[in-house]
Parts: sequence; C-alpha cells; structure tokens
Amino acid sequence: MKELIIGPSNGWFYAQELYDVKSQIEALKNLGVEAMEVVLGSWGTEEIDRRIASLDDVVIVNKFPFLSIHAPDYSESIPPRRQVLKLAELTANHMPDAVVIHPLRVGKEYPFDYYESLVTAGIPLAIENTDKEKQSGFLLNELEEMVLELNLKFVLDVQHAYEHDSSMQYAKHLFEALGDKISHFHVSGEKLGNHHSLLCKATNFLAILTFLQWAYDQMEKPLPMILEGEYRATQDIEAEITLLRSNIPLS
Repeated sequence: MKELIIGPSNGWFYAQELYDVKSQIEALKNLGVEAMEVVLGSWGTEEIDRRIASLDDVVIVNKFPFLSIHAPDYSESIPPRRQVLKLAELTANHMPDAVVIHPLRVGKEYPFDYYESLVTAGIPLAIENTDKEKQSGFLLNELEEMVLELNLKFVLDVQHAYEHDSSMQYAKHLFEALGDKISHFHVSGEKLGNHHSLLCKATNFLAILTFLQWAYDQMEKPLPMILEGEYRATQDIEAEITLLRSNIPLS
C-alpha cells in the first residue's frame, strides 16, 4: 500500500513567535505527521539568526520520514562562503532530504557557481519554481538547465505554478519535464490577499487538488508533500492533511 508522506512548513510557527522546535516537533508527532520543512528566512536579518538559534538544541534527523530545509535566497551582501558553510553545518546536523532555494538571477545571470558550491559541500540542493512576483526562476527551460547541468533536485510549488497559469498546464509541463528530479511538492492555495492559504480555505482549491490528483496518479512512489498554507493552530494542519488524504487516494 502506498503512503502519502505529508506535513507542514514550520514557518507559520515562527510567524507566531513559537521558536521552540522541540515543541513544534512534539505537536506534529502527536498529529501523526510524517514530514516537516524548516524555513530559515532571509540572510542578514535578526529573524534568521533567531531561527537558526532555535535549531541549536535539537536534532531533527530521523524525527520524520521526510525533512527539508528552506534556505534563504542567495544574498550579495553576505559572503557566499559564509552562506555555504552555514547551510553545510545545518545539513550535517539535521540531515535533510532536500535544501530548497528560490533560483533567482543576480543581475542577468543565475549564480551557478554558488549553487555548485552548495552541491560540492554535500548539500542536497533543490530549486523551486518561483511565484508571479519574481522576475526569474519560473521558465521551464531555465529550470531544466539548472537541474540537469548541476544535478539538482526540484521542488514543484503548485500554487506558484497556478499563479503563472491557472489552467495548470504549466504545472503539468514542470511535472512531466522534471518528474524524476522532483524531491517534493509545496502545496497551498490562494484567497483574497493571501497567496499562502490553506487549501481547505482557498478559492482555487479545485484547480490545485485536480492537479495533485493527476500527478499522484502518474507516480509509482508518491512524492512527499509540504503544506505551506497559513495555519494558526495544529487543528488547521490536521484539517488540511485530512482533506488531502481523503481526496488523494493511493492504491
């Protein structure tokens, strides 16, 4: 029997100033959650320092069948080596299955050398298709080039794909082109003023769910799913997982 590995990003815990990662893990384990993504924020901010410090007294490896870390976007204001070393340290401590980054151009070019340095440092780097507010990181041919040339993983953000094409054909093209490189899905929806809504509260629920049903029907082994929709309590996470499990039956 196939199993759907599913769990939330912890970014909404941090947004509520709940920085005790041990308590986050305990709450998720009590829900029977099988996956977690740790979101670091942006380089050079007090917030990322606080989030990284929150990981100092806990080891997340083996706590869940699937763990990812959402790394900050590349920053020109922080020495690249410092960025690589910190992500390498977090990788060594927590052993994530993927370290996710938004692939964004710096000037006219993508920072291939930086991505290559991350890979060389043993970081399981995965790039994510970006949302409609970003000027790069969403064209299929560019994503393919980065993934294949650098042997990266890929994270398919379904809501981001919807923002570029609500028919979901673009999402299907991403899946078909990069399917064997996909590490996991990012799943959320949108409602007025919020592009990271829980799917169960989203106005585009049907489009996102229909795509996911199609995608999981193509897979021999189901890919993990990280929930990025805004939650305020563990009951919200539980409702989202229940919704998805009941609508994506796996045989």
